[in-house]
Amino acid sequence: MEPSKSIAYFFLAALLILTLQTAQTAKAVSMSPLTFELAANPGDTVTNVLKITNTDPNPTNIVIEVEDFTAVGEEGQVSLQQDENNLSYSLASWVTVSPNVFTIPAQDSRTVEFTINVPPDAEPGGHYGSVLATVSAAPTPGAVTVAQKVGSLLLMNVAGDVDEKLHIAEFSVERFSEYGPVTILSRFENTGTVHLKPRGFIFIKNMMGRE
Repeated sequence: MEPSKSIAYFFLAALLILTLQTAQTAKAVSMSPLTFELAANPGDTVTNVLKITNTDPNPTNIVIEVEDFTAVGEEGQVSLQQDENNLSYSLASWVTVSPNVFTIPAQDSRTVEFTINVPPDAEPGGHYGSVLATVSAAPTPGAVTVAQKVGSLLLMNVAGDVDEKLHIAEFSVERFSEYGPVTILSRFENTGTVHLKPRGFIFIKNMMGRE
């Protein structure tokens, strides 16, 4: 598997709301949970359930899709455009959902079951996808209609010979500050094959060695 060049995993705000809404009205649809962190062995089948809620005063038509995603930038952004030159982290082709087209009554919820069929020859390491709920609106004559989507991220670790490599790419602080707050910049680079969550403490001491 090609090492990941993305800066360390920060999917903490995994609220994948693609607010591509209609020009006139935006349906109030939400999905939970926002992130699934899953683990499996090659050949396993993993099943889970998510909930879609319609808080709109009218019924809402929903279409469910599954797409791969990749990390973008250093602020936790994701892109639903899979790198065609590197499918090592692909997950979407393993996922099936039921139901995939339905209507949610006003002020109601609907559950959707998704199943991940991990191939027996699946490459160990991280595989990433997203279950997307698209609000299917009837076209309005003379108006441009843009789809509204909400999504839940699927982060799957496949067991095997994985490569965990995380290092501090940058650590900097102002050389002198008479008054606080003091900004400390820390950047982590993940060059391994699985997503990681760096955790730790930063202790600050004065010139006398006191915290």
